[in-house]
Amino acid sequence: VLTVSGEGMVIEIPIVMVVDRPKIIVDPPEIKFEASLNKQTVVLSREGLGRIDWQLAANADWLSIMPKGGRLSDTPIDLVISIDKKLMVQGINQASIEIQAKKAVNSPLIVGVKAEVLPSLRLIVKNQRSKTPVKDAQILEGKADRNGIHVIENIKQPLVKGIVTTKGFIDQPFSFQLNQTRDSMIEKVIYLQPIPQRVTVLKGIDLDVPKEVAISSDGAF
Repeated sequence: VLTVSGEGMVIEIPIVMVVDRPKIIVDPPEIKFEASLNKQTVVLSREGLGRIDWQLAANADWLSIMPKGGRLSDTPIDLVISIDKKLMVQGINQASIEIQAKKAVNSPLIVGVKAEVLPSLRLIVKNQRSKTPVKDAQILEGKADRNGIHVIENIKQPLVKGIVTTKGFIDQPFSFQLNQTRDSMIEKVIYLQPIPQRVTVLKGIDLDVPKEVAISSDGAF
């Protein structure tokens, strides 16, 4: 109430203040992951006055967010969004994040998430005879590790062809079609045939024989 007095008069003027409820904002409003990204940061902020207690949840097991809740005031909060491609399929994966804040006028706020996943190829190189890993084998632009494993990530073409080479083994060509499954990680085993070793040949041994043989009417003696 505003009181105004003067000239023997007192006037009371009622004042009504309307304060809008705050609004939660996510920037960007939609989250997109290109094939080369596994993590990114978005900003959670507030429009209006007052503190807001908030919490969030994702509807996909391949999607994780930190932090998952807190109190929002004048200082924006960074949300770290991560995806686990091992739990995803090839192509476009979609999910959503729901942000709950009782004091916010736009609660719950639904944020869409889209993530593109290209297939990865996990090659395991083994000895054909012993079935043991072959390390340091050359595969396309990389080499197998000490466990004979080489991973090629984010492959755009549906067909992967190449040759596995390493010392002591016969070169082994390979060809794999990646679009026959929706799995994001495709595992294949390549067996290498050892180069045959030269076998040492033992030369014949000359036996000692007598240089002279006495001849008699009865025969040799």
